[in-house]
Amino acid sequence: MVLKNYEDIVQTIMKFASPTCILAGPGAGKTHLLADIIKRLLNTAKNKDKIMVLAYAKDARARMESELTTKRWNLTHDELPEIRTTHSLGLEIIKNQPEVVGLANEDFRTQENREIRKMVFRDAARLLDHNEKGDIEEPIKCKGHGNCNRDLSKKKCQICMKYHEIMCKCNRIDFDDQLLLACELFEQDPTLLKKYQTKVAMAHPQESTSSLQHQRLPYLLLRDIILINIVKLVNGLINFIA
Repeated sequence: MVLKNYEDIVQTIMKFASPTCILAGPGAGKTHLLADIIKRLLNTAKNKDKIMVLAYAKDARARMESELTTKRWNLTHDELPEIRTTHSLGLEIIKNQPEVVGLANEDFRTQENREIRKMVFRDAARLLDHNEKGDIEEPIKCKGHGNCNRDLSKKKCQICMKYHEIMCKCNRIDFDDQLLLACELFEQDPTLLKKYQTKVAMAHPQESTSSLQHQRLPYLLLRDIILINIVKLVNGLINFIA
């Protein structure tokens, strides 16, 4: 089915009951389309709190907020739907059940410093009698991609699990683990997932999103509409690129 008329495109997207992927190049009007659909949903929604827009980074969130408050859409900040990053959502989800993922309580903190990450990974490797220098490069790189299957027959997974164990003892989680752990909680607790699936949610990507967890979380969460900019296959993973 080929749709050339803009209004037909919008109406067709809004009728889809499953996640919808929008493919378009730079400058094609993807942000405009997303903002248009958000405005229409707000006009027809009985409760705007049921609408959530997910952004993959703070700058993408800021761009969407800026777009929606322009004269074109004429929304005030009080009228905006909930717009947040995937990491902030992941953090909130984990705080529902921190003990399930090994944390002491909901007062845990995130660890973003790369040097501290290397230091703790070295400690994890040392505790497992692995090479604290040569053996930590692969698990660190793997964590950045978020493609975690926790195969304990692999050295990199052993080190990563020990790293997580050390972090939990300090009531800390790695910044990149916010999405991984949130996805695992959703998969373990359908009731928790259903709580967040009550929203009509949309995703607005940034220029480079390589983490698999950036993709898993929205797809677990969104039952209705998901708008993605460009989809590109890289190393067998689907990356969302603006």
